[in-house]
Amino acid sequence: MSNLEHDRIRYPVTRFVIKKFVLGKVPEVDITRAEYARIKKSWNMILYVLRLESIADFLIRSYEELEHECLRIALKASISHDFDWQEIIDETHTVDRRIFNLLASSKAYIDKARSLTKKIGGLSLLEELDAVRGEQFDKNFSYRLLEYLRNHSQHAGTTTDALFRYSGMEEVPESDSEFSDTRFVFVARPKLNINGLLDSRQLKPQLRSELLEKSDKGGRIDLLPHVRKYVSCLGVIHERMRNHIVAEAELAWDNIHEIIDRYIAIHGKDTVGLCAVALGDGFIASDKVPLFSQPYDRIKKLNKRNVHISKIHKWIVSSELPVRERKK
Repeated sequence: MSNLEHDRIRYPVTRFVIKKFVLGKVPEVDITRAEYARIKKSWNMILYVLRLESIADFLIRSYEELEHECLRIALKASISHDFDWQEIIDETHTVDRRIFNLLASSKAYIDKARSLTKKIGGLSLLEELDAVRGEQFDKNFSYRLLEYLRNHSQHAGTTTDALFRYSGMEEVPESDSEFSDTRFVFVARPKLNINGLLDSRQLKPQLRSELLEKSDKGGRIDLLPHVRKYVSCLGVIHERMRNHIVAEAELAWDNIHEIIDRYIAIHGKDTVGLCAVALGDGFIASDKVPLFSQPYDRIKKLNKRNVHISKIHKWIVSSELPVRERKK
């Protein structure tokens, strides 16, 4: 039992006020029990939405770290040519860890999203979340592959078989470049060995046939494009949920902001430490709700940062200008 719950037993609530929760005598604004209940519900709603946006951001940052690692390895390979076997293994394992983190983040996102959407929108929103997940699973091989790989990697070890530093030549006509007409292009691509998956009894026939169809002669699949598509699929799921929860967060903040404005109109703009407080006998605080904008501001920040969350597979990073730009 928390202290506040214990205090409610000892000191039944008699008043609800807006005040700074600090030591000393501070001005107060009385509110009704209904207003206090609405403030508390609104604050909880903002926290639910913030948690959902935060776990989605955690997923995107895990994906960003994986892409960054591959770009770093490719750049290093283009400059240095003294790699030994131990270094190659170390870098392969580093990419493995990035993939593990991404898959763990995706699992955390789905689990947390199911819990939070039910709290935000009830059973109907949870059912819509599950329906959108089903749509993505049915429509996208990449989603089916990474979902299975996530389960497999948790029980059977590493995800990649090797890290290929592909090096190819690109012919550039002399008129298009002041540099050499032949250049080498380096990329680091994690490859998935499907042979370790085909032995699993948990592998469904449809996915088995897809793996055989899409793998190369060595039984490997270029994993990175499927990772990008998988994250985009999760982005589609999140955007569908976001369409519902943004309005809830805005309404919740309007309720809280209205109360803050009422306090400011009477006691000025200094609102540091402002709370809605349930007071018991003897002016003991039985419960309180903080009133500040940072959680809602964070929601807006994350929304803006991850606005392209469903289009990640279409946004490819390169230090090269497109061909049409080279000609200018």
